[in-house]
Amino acid sequence: MKRLHSLTLLGLKATHCQAIKLGSTADLYTANNLITSYAKCTELTFAHQLFDEMPHRDTVSWNAIISAYANSGHLGATWKLLCAMRRSTLAFGSHTFASILKGVARAREFQLGQQLHSVMLKMGLSENVFSGSALLDMYAKCGRVDDAYVVFRSMPVHAITCPGMH
Repeated sequence: MKRLHSLTLLGLKATHCQAIKLGSTADLYTANNLITSYAKCTELTFAHQLFDEMPHRDTVSWNAIISAYANSGHLGATWKLLCAMRRSTLAFGSHTFASILKGVARAREFQLGQQLHSVMLKMGLSENVFSGSALLDMYAKCGRVDDAYVVFRSMPVHAITCPGMH
C-alpha cells in the first residue's frame, strides 16, 4: 500500500478490485489509503462510495474524505461532511480544520473561513502552530492581512522554516 498514491487511475482501480477480492477493504488502513488515492486522482465519486461502504470509520477516514472534497473546491459538501463527522462519535481536530482551511483559502471563501475560525475558537483548536498556520494562510490568501497578523501574534510559537533546513 505504500506506493498506492502514485498509481494511475487504472492501476488504482485494479488495486481496489484486488483489495475487494482479498476482503481487505474492511481494513481501515487499506480503505483510508484507497480514499486518499482516489482523491488525488480527483475521483470523488469512487472515494465517497468507498467511504460510504466502510463498516467502520476512524478520524483518518473522515479527514481523508473531508480533505478530498475541500481540495477539490466542493466546500458545501465539505461543510456537510464536517457536520456529519460532528454527529458521529469521532471528534475532529486540528488536522480536520487545516485541510478544510486549505480549500477555503484556495477558493478565497473568507466568510466560510471566519465560520471555521469561530468553531475552532469554541473548541480550543485555534492556538496551536498547526491550526494557526492554516488560519494564517487562509486569511492571507483571502486578502485579510491584518487578520492574518492577529492569528500570527496569538500563536504560541512563531515557527519560521526555510526550505532545505531540517
